[in-house]
Amino acid sequence: SELSSTATKLSEIFFLELIQLGIGQTPQMQSILAAFTDRQIGRALELMHTDADRPWTVASLASEVGMSRSSFADRFRELIGSGPMSYLSEWRLQKALALLEDERCSVQQAAAGTGYLSAAAFTRAFTARFGHSPREFMRKVG
Repeated sequence: SELSSTATKLSEIFFLELIQLGIGQTPQMQSILAAFTDRQIGRALELMHTDADRPWTVASLASEVGMSRSSFADRFRELIGSGPMSYLSEWRLQKALALLEDERCSVQQAAAGTGYLSAAAFTRAFTARFGHSPREFMRKVG
């Protein structure tokens, strides 16, 4: 959808701006930038960012970028500092925040747009990460 695409692009721009501001400041920031510029890991990040709602697995991402599952997981963790599925979960929740800021977006739409199989699973993940439910978040920003 247009809203989802716009939210993704804005999140990516914001994220890249933060990276650029932090370049040279910490080894961790340099490593993250290296991940985005790495041919295979960068491609995996692009896939996660553009198709966050796809049912990704470590194996499917590794296959998409032409790596073995274990090599991909190791290299991803080395460059990003977390595993691919942890990164994807965090990305999905950040994307959900952007979606939920639009009062026209329901919890069900945010869940579907970020790859959760049900609104209940999405609500559990969101609440665990942010300390309040998606509905509470929507009331605060609305």
